[in-house]
Amino acid sequence: MTHAIAPILGSIAAGAQSGGSARDLVPLFMWIGLVVALLVAAGLMIGALRRELFQDPQDPNPGGATLLQDLRSMRDRGEISEEEFRSIRATMVERAKASMDPNAMPSSGASAGASSRVADGKSGGPRDPRGF
Repeated sequence: MTHAIAPILGSIAAGAQSGGSARDLVPLFMWIGLVVALLVAAGLMIGALRRELFQDPQDPNPGGATLLQDLRSMRDRGEISEEEFRSIRATMVERAKASMDPNAMPSSGASAGASSRVADGKSGGPRDPRGF
């Protein structure tokens, strides 16, 4: 590819020295555009390949379902109660807020006590193998 570009660059340089016009720069800009397009295409292909290679084959939701969506579906299937869902969701919100504010201390309110009962498995419902 460098062999194809060298004559074009040489003719542009010669044209610039002899008082050439802007029309002589058109091939240079075309080559620059082609190189940029090839780099973008290569980047997109590498990104797609990385997603394919590093995707967890055991992931039941390859689209990346969130933990909250999993909890909602567990609640809808009856695997956890509405109270358990609300307490876990409150704990998740509290932790998310704490992670955004490094000075915040987690409260020891009712949601923390309810979530500890769920984590201990004393809620009466079936245990989730992931520890929820």
